Amino acid sequence: KDQLRIALQMAGKPPTTRIDAELARELAYRRSVRALVEGKIARLGQGYAIVVRVVDVDSARVVLSVSDVASNGETLIPTVGRIARKLREGLGERRQAIRASRPLAEVMTPSFEAYRKHVKARELNVGADPRRAIDLDREALALDSDFASAWAGIGVAYRNLGIADSALAAFREALRRPQRLTDRQRLMYEAFVAELHGDLAAPLAIYDRVVDADPSY
Repeated sequence: KDQLRIALQMAGKPPTTRIDAELARELAYRRSVRALVEGKIARLGQGYAIVVRVVDVDSARVVLSVSDVASNGETLIPTVGRIARKLREGLGERRQAIRASRPLAEVMTPSFEAYRKHVKARELNVGADPRRAIDLDREALALDSDFASAWAGIGVAYRNLGIADSALAAFREALRRPQRLTDRQRLMYEAFVAELHGDLAAPLAIYDRVVDADPSY
């Protein structure tokens, strides 16, 4: 429940939003969940036909599909349990197909397309193509001009390129939008700004605060 609330918040949607299949795939993508379980149930005479699918979130490809029929209402729950067992067995053989393949990008934007561009930009930053990363984050900003994490991504790219003035300007743009940053992100970007100003004591103090709050980071 908490994961769902956080995902809706990051997507700029109210916690009471009704979640259909399309939104479920978007939220799963945002949380770096590789696969999603979708189900349908329909009347079939006095009984019910049930179909449950495991869908790859990135490609929308069906990884596994299981179907069964409940002869009446009394056998509906046992039939669902039987389907669940078949799913577990089938997924055990397809574990690699549903394993998470990218790190979680916990960033806040109501634009799913902007989010996807920023995720790709992060990959390019890590993959030593910061100039292309800058281009993608600028495309994300064209879709959401207050996308603080895209501004920060540009800052990271310029920092990697050794262009301090441009990095500072981008980090400051991100920090001007604190409502679109997590507390940890805000602290990290404040540390980057201090470091780019040549102040090493301030970033170290900030990093200590981050580690105190989350020792696993």
